[in-house]
Amino acid sequence: MPIRIEVNSRNTSAADAIRQGAASLGISALRGCTVTRLYFIENDLTDAEIKRLCTMLLVDPVTEQATWRSVDEPTKHGADNEHIVEVTFRPGVTDVPARELARGMAEIGLQGGEVVTGTRFALQGDLDANEVRRLARQLLSNDTVQHFSLEPVIPHFGAAAEASGQVERVELAGLSDDELVTLSRRRLLSLDLNEMRAIREF
Repeated sequence: MPIRIEVNSRNTSAADAIRQGAASLGISALRGCTVTRLYFIENDLTDAEIKRLCTMLLVDPVTEQATWRSVDEPTKHGADNEHIVEVTFRPGVTDVPARELARGMAEIGLQGGEVVTGTRFALQGDLDANEVRRLARQLLSNDTVQHFSLEPVIPHFGAAAEASGQVERVELAGLSDDELVTLSRRRLLSLDLNEMRAIREF
């Protein structure tokens, strides 16, 4: 079963840069930000193997710490006034950090299969939904090569962006709110519930 590894650092330089970037966009409600590196490993590894992976390749023991869980395990929601944005590369875009990690894993004898990387941003402050989406699109991700989600991302191992003339019709009428959110996540639409509702009613 795929594994999600989160690496947190006590270094605040990235968070400071995001606060400054938000201010330059005229968004003053952002009070803090926690930046977490994400690694998704396709193949299941034992706890001992994950600890070895973290120690040898992912974590600086002085300034960083790692946690991990199954991708399918529910993620705890953020605290009040905390908004989550997760960013990964679009299918077909070369994920250089993932490629280097997969190579490093092979060198130390770990068979993790494919690797996907990303970043989790926990934004603190009295932000409205439009401000969160604006930060995600204009500051936290590069829309050309990345997509963002306001829910925990689902890694797509082996996904490739290949052009085709196929058009698929997806029926939204009759879907519940939970089903709309799930559809947005699985199709990498980066749309929140209100946006999905608007499309359903169109």
